[in-house]
Amino acid sequence: MYPNNKIMPSQILAYLRKAHDRLARWPRANFCIALAVGNFVLVVLFAIPIAIYVGSTYPNRVVPFHTVWDSEWWMYFLDSVIMAPLIETLLIQVLFIELALRWRLSLRYQYALSVVPFFLPHALRAFPYGVISGICMGFSLAYCYLRWRKHSRRSAFWSTVTTHALYNALVMASLTASITIG
Repeated sequence: MYPNNKIMPSQILAYLRKAHDRLARWPRANFCIALAVGNFVLVVLFAIPIAIYVGSTYPNRVVPFHTVWDSEWWMYFLDSVIMAPLIETLLIQVLFIELALRWRLSLRYQYALSVVPFFLPHALRAFPYGVISGICMGFSLAYCYLRWRKHSRRSAFWSTVTTHALYNALVMASLTASITIG
């Protein structure tokens, strides 16, 4: 059914299972850093080419970085690196995943109930960067919460907040560098 030179869905699933098995054995700090850095790299690799394409095709659709960076530096730091991870983890990962667990929904629905509410505000705030970031981080934060939920809710909450804060700090550093250099 699949030609030999194509990657089959079963190969992708096998790769993801191996990656999950390796990542699941890491200590919590390494796990959080790996998720944050991995997502940052994914977003940079995918969002920049998409932004270039969308910007050249639909110039009024791309939100420039300087409009995202609309407040004082320390306020942006407080908002994106401290407040947003705390509030979004509580309102999105904890609330929706715990509801899905209480309703005994499958893992697929647990992810969907966490990713969609995370994705929407990010996609609407900064197009196209927020679309890629919202999808990648939505899945990663749901994965982080579900991974550490096996230990405790507290462990899951703080691991997810830490991963989100590290990712936002990387984004903030890159925005600072791009605005300073550019």
